Amino acid sequence: MAAVEASHHGGSCHEQKFPMWVVSMSELQEMRAPMHPHEQLLQSGQVILHESSFHTIFVSHQWLGRHHPDPEGKQLAVLQHAVRGFISGALRLETDVVTTFFHGNRMFSADERRAIRDGYVWLDWFCIPQDKKRGPDRLRAIKSIPSYVDSCNVFVSLVPRVPHESGNLCDYESWCRRGWCLAELWCAQLANRSSLPMIAVHGEDDVEFVMAQHWIYLRPYEGEFSLESDRSAVQHMVQISLESRISCLEEHKTQPGLCRYLKARLHDWGGGQAQHLQESEECFLEHFGFRNLAEGLRVRDVGALACAILSDNVPMVWRLLQAKAPMHVFCRPMLSVDVLAWTPLHLAVQRGSRALPMLAELFRLRADPNATDSVGNSLLGTSPDASTVEFLVQNRADVNLRTGLSFNSPLQYCCAKAPPVQVVAKLLELRADVNARSGGLGNPALSNLAFFSRPVQARGVELATVLVTARADVNAQGRSGGFFRVLEVSCRGAHMVGQTGVFASFFANIGSSPLAFAALCGNERMVSFLLSAKANPDLPNFRGRSPRQLADHRVRHLFTDSMEGLHNESQRDVDEWDLPTECTPEPLKSDGFRGFRPDLARSAPPYLPAHSCCFRSGCEEVLPAS
Repeated sequence: MAAVEASHHGGSCHEQKFPMWVVSMSELQEMRAPMHPHEQLLQSGQVILHESSFHTIFVSHQWLGRHHPDPEGKQLAVLQHAVRGFISGALRLETDVVTTFFHGNRMFSADERRAIRDGYVWLDWFCIPQDKKRGPDRLRAIKSIPSYVDSCNVFVSLVPRVPHESGNLCDYESWCRRGWCLAELWCAQLANRSSLPMIAVHGEDDVEFVMAQHWIYLRPYEGEFSLESDRSAVQHMVQISLESRISCLEEHKTQPGLCRYLKARLHDWGGGQAQHLQESEECFLEHFGFRNLAEGLRVRDVGALACAILSDNVPMVWRLLQAKAPMHVFCRPMLSVDVLAWTPLHLAVQRGSRALPMLAELFRLRADPNATDSVGNSLLGTSPDASTVEFLVQNRADVNLRTGLSFNSPLQYCCAKAPPVQVVAKLLELRADVNARSGGLGNPALSNLAFFSRPVQARGVELATVLVTARADVNAQGRSGGFFRVLEVSCRGAHMVGQTGVFASFFANIGSSPLAFAALCGNERMVSFLLSAKANPDLPNFRGRSPRQLADHRVRHLFTDSMEGLHNESQRDVDEWDLPTECTPEPLKSDGFRGFRPDLARSAPPYLPAHSCCFRSGCEEVLPAS
């Protein structure tokens, strides 16, 4: 087919250099392996030109072969089965625990299921020319992918755990390392048409909404590319998407906090330098949409001080603090960019090492290194990299601070986000208490990791290895307190009347062991790891439910008699692996100033090396239900 004149199709901010072809959902369901390429589908009339009224799913995936994306049809079979589950309602898809806590549950409605049934699918093998003779058309179609993403209603990452023809495993985590996959995702999440988070299809009956905490820290242009020349093109693409999203938010005056946040971080994600706008106070205020300084000081949802901090505008920070700008105010949660109800300091820390010069200036101006968000989560727990952790501790951040509604220590909080391994390793090196629990949310760090690392299971096991090597108790059970105790009892009641969603299941089972949380959410790799670490599969929680009883159907096969036998090995065999307790530093306690001496932290012996194999045996006494 001849190339068409480039256009901005369907109101997209991206140029469409080649027509958008799609396959109907009914045609998709009839396909069999091996899938036919675009040319054959075009000849048979199975692909049609997209229309703006179509309800369209954009499917992003990794190729499993050099010459065919899915030679054995494994990905196709998973997609077909998942779509049938969507349409029938048999496949339950709901938001995660954190999103439900702040915004309520989001499930597919009957209207959305019908729209999918009557809708269309875009997938590269079907919709982009594959014939080498049509190289120019293929290149134009590839350059039009951001426009295609903009034109879709739902973004799906098709990431079942299957091997590439090279033998390497392909799954969600490997998908997240691909620059083009991340570019498609960023364009989708910044699209003005999108109203849903990404849907990850891990298996035929394993589908979930994936929130920003697992990808927002991965810049697409820093990912893996087959062609190095694609890197700059992807960076430009992300820049355009960000600018378009900001323009749309400004025009419709919706989510002003998010609009200011994206403006202030444009230099981080677009790859350029910050526009300080230091010519005058008026320029700064106008740029961020404040009518005057008084309004900038008054606004709490990413106010003037937060904007100055995020955009690295030190002179404006000085001016605002002189004008008594409040430092301890909370923005509204913006989960699409992994922001909770945070202070301006939390927003700075989220930027990681890029923000260290700004943080140094803020601490010089007497900012509190132990500031917490609306539920008590600390700056340390928000840190995305080890250098930020070390910098905060050097400035008297308390590595074992537990306060507020959640009563989470930095280690407990960060493990719920499945951070880079270096973050957890640094906290342990600085004597974070690996077994802190009880009060507030109540779960120890290993339990939080076991539940919330499910989308990134390989990283989760790597982190769990670090925790267990540092003597995390694999059978530790927390105990909630205050607000979360009330929530736990309420969710137990909800369970009794048949409400078994993710949110109710999580809070009804607070006080379970790490193995129970891994089993509850179907975290297969974590279950295998914890069983091998001598976690007790029959340890009951406060509801009297054991990990074996709570196990999701996807991991029940792991709870076999052989695993039970492994747990009941003689204490002599366990002791052979138990290193002397003096090898592990004791956690530092909080002092009266909510901090500790960083010189002591730096002189502490490091945590045990990751290649050590020491697993703590035994289990905590089971407390009576109340």
